Amino acid sequence: MNTTTQQIACIFDLDGVLVDTAVYHYKAWKQLANSMGFDFTHVQNEQLKGVSRMRSLDMILEWGGIQKSDTEREELASLKNSWYVAMISKMTTDEVLPGSAERVRQLKEK
Repeated sequence: MNTTTQQIACIFDLDGVLVDTAVYHYKAWKQLANSMGFDFTHVQNEQLKGVSRMRSLDMILEWGGIQKSDTEREELASLKNSWYVAMISKMTTDEVLPGSAERVRQLKEK
């Protein structure tokens, strides 16, 4: 007897689909800026959305009037990322976007 099993695959972006981590990017960038002696606003942060990590860093450094070498910029980007990862590692299920967990359960069942 020939039986076939149908399998489905689902690929989607985590951020903004299952959870919203934008606030943690902002907090980590803000922590980095503060560590260099300046701050930036929520309005400026909106300009970082959809921008690469290195371009975001360049914009933030410009806002702070700070120049860094390529090596220093890489180190700062890595530092910001480590803070960001530490923050999101503490996320709770309360931060899962409405309907996301149920959709994942439904997909798993199929």
